[in-house]
Amino acid sequence: MTEAAVIEAPAAVPNAAVVVEDAGSTGGTIGWQEYTIFSIIAVVIAVLVAIASWYFVGRQQTTKIGVVDLPQLMEIEELSLTLSMMNKGVSDDDRAAAFLRVKSFGDRLDKAVDQARTECGCLLLAKNAYIGDSKSDQTGRVKALLGYDGVNVQDLRSRVKSNVQGMAETPQGMK
Repeated sequence: MTEAAVIEAPAAVPNAAVVVEDAGSTGGTIGWQEYTIFSIIAVVIAVLVAIASWYFVGRQQTTKIGVVDLPQLMEIEELSLTLSMMNKGVSDDDRAAAFLRVKSFGDRLDKAVDQARTECGCLLLAKNAYIGDSKSDQTGRVKALLGYDGVNVQDLRSRVKSNVQGMAETPQGMK
């Protein structure tokens, strides 16, 4: 690079000098090749940032959905409670225990659903509110947590029905 030449200013402007650049230098500007390379690097960096953000943030947004058949669980609780109260010789203590059982069922159901949700790592919906086929039915797990594992609703219904029919046949009812 050559040195710049200093030319004296006209006499009308005291102590002024004009600097003239050497004709061979580019004057600090870049050409089209440098712009093209810079643009390609910027686009590559933007694409890499977009892919990385999708990989680490956007991909984790998918949620696994599971279902629980709440009406079935409620029916099992109702039928088992009904059967326990239909027995002959039910005492006041038995009725008080049944009342406490009914009172605590909502809390027990809530805890069991929360535990099943945590175990499966999914969002649990009521089965009758979900449209479609869920691959993760957690009803059996919640039944097990409530202590109703292996309980058949149809069997409970038939037992209640036979008890009601037996009570109707005896003139003294539940005595």
